[in-house]
Amino acid sequence: MSIELPDLAEGDFYYESLGNGRFRSTIHAQGAWNPHEQHMAPASGILADALLRHEPRDDVRMARLSYEILGLIPGGEFDITTATVRPGRTIELIQAELSAAGRVAIRATAWRMATSDTSAVAAIEDVEMPARTNASRGTARAYGRVATSGPSKCG
Repeated sequence: MSIELPDLAEGDFYYESLGNGRFRSTIHAQGAWNPHEQHMAPASGILADALLRHEPRDDVRMARLSYEILGLIPGGEFDITTATVRPGRTIELIQAELSAAGRVAIRATAWRMATSDTSAVAAIEDVEMPARTNASRGTARAYGRVATSGPSKCG
């Protein structure tokens, strides 16, 4: 059984935009094992970009991004669609899908959360642990830095 190789775009870039959410991959997006598939790294980048461009708002920022790989990521032409899954004023869930030949290959979802002024807590710092050279052997044991034989004498 022979697999037909995709018609790839040519250039020093990962993807060629064909307009209206349609793209064509280049050799630079090709997977390491099969010439007819894409590697996840550039595909995840184009999906993250699609999520950033989806109904942009100045009052929210992307807080969590996850990917579901649903099968082989075909090389050549593909579509990216975006949607708001859960709209909201302070938190919302958005989605982007990469599909080819009528099949979704990757689904990316991202939570966007409202931004706010955090300057009131920006300067709070934890107390520093003593440097190892300045710590006594007992202090080092207390922080678990020195292996002991037998029970610890901390406490």
